[in-house]
Amino acid sequence: MKTYDLNTLDPKARRALCQRGALADATTDERVSNICWDVKREGDIAVRRYTEQFDGMVLSDVRVPSRLLEEARRSLAPELLDAITMAAWNIQKFHSAQSRQREYVE
Repeated sequence: MKTYDLNTLDPKARRALCQRGALADATTDERVSNICWDVKREGDIAVRRYTEQFDGMVLSDVRVPSRLLEEARRSLAPELLDAITMAAWNIQKFHSAQSRQREYVE
């Protein structure tokens, strides 16, 4: 994983780093918004439908038993668990910075 120290980047490099992967396609943005709205409205029903549509899997339950999660967690080397935790944090931070607030006008 490549890491960046924002304190060492000039403003242009910081902007470029934050722009990578940004949704520039209005169609994609609309599709993702519709999926999020469906999941918010329909919950697990929408998750199952989209899992089947995109992954070709039919889920009987969307929950992973906590016992299996804990077993999986214990099976990881500490360094790998640290790397996964850091990656999850970085992904969340990156996408929070990318999120755009929509303004609705009546």
